[in-house]
Amino acid sequence: MAEAKQQQFIFGFGFFFFIIIIFFFVGGWW
Repeated sequence: MAEAKQQQFIFGFGFFFFIIIIFFFVGGWW
């Protein structure tokens, strides 16, 4: 159960980082 929670945390962090990258790209083009 601990492993699943850690994996979920990593997935959430990766998704959040992906959103930040998208904002950087949009901010750069606009």
